[in-house]
Order: sequence, then C-alpha cells, then structure tokens
Amino acid sequence: MDDVIVGFLKRNLPDFVNCFHVEIDESENDYFFVTADKGVVTISANCYISAFHGIYCYLKKYCWVQLSWCGNRSIKLDKLVMFDGEYKKKIKQKFRVYMNYCTLDYSMCWWDFKRWEKEIDFMAMNGINMPLAVIGSEAVLFETLLDFGF
Repeated sequence: MDDVIVGFLKRNLPDFVNCFHVEIDESENDYFFVTADKGVVTISANCYISAFHGIYCYLKKYCWVQLSWCGNRSIKLDKLVMFDGEYKKKIKQKFRVYMNYCTLDYSMCWWDFKRWEKEIDFMAMNGINMPLAVIGSEAVLFETLLDFGF
C-alpha cells in the first residue's frame, strides 16, 4: 500500500493498519468493493476517496461505527468484523460537495493543520470529492481587479 493509504489508516485506525489491504485501479466510474476474510479487510476502488468511503461504509455496516460531523470523531474498535460475501457500491453522483462560506469564516479559520487533516479524512470517508475551496481566491480576485484599474 502506498503512503497516502497508510497515513490515512495510521490516523484513523492505528490498531488495524495491517488488517486492511487497499487496491486502486483508477477506472473512470466511482465505486468500492469490500471483502473481509481471515482477519483482512480488502477494499478495491477507483480512487482514494472511494476507497476511504468504502472503509467507512464497512465500519458502519459491520463494526457499528457511527461518526458525527460534530464532536469527537475517534474510531473506537476492539476488533474488525469479518463477513461472508462482498459489499459493493457504485457511486452514481460524479460530484459530491461539502461546506459553505459561513463554515469557512466562522469555524475553519481557526483550525491548524492537524484539524484540517482530520476534516479532509472525514470528507473522504463520506465520499466528498468537491469541497468548497475559496482559500486564496480573494488574492486572485484582488490582483485581477488591480489589473483592470480598480
């Protein structure tokens, strides 16, 4: 597994890093496919976001993990649940958006990198692939207006 996947697992499921095997095939359609056998949960997906969404869907469905957008988002598990068969999902929506300008201005302006990293992980777990990204856009707008003589 590559560093992105290992980093995600270390931050969110540190006791189970070696219990997950993630395969990315880079197909065009968003999907994930989960199997769990002999102590290993295998996720096949088309991209990191789909894979992390698949991990979270597995945790919700089989390990009864439910995280909230508010409060503490630590995953507390004693063991991973194995199951027969497969769990798969084709993600129909191409763009899955998140955030608004008020959230950015009232809450997120105070966050450090560790807090942003937690939010980014949580967005991926929920399949978000298009968060609002306005940071820095005001500088571009400012320079553009100056170029036009404002």
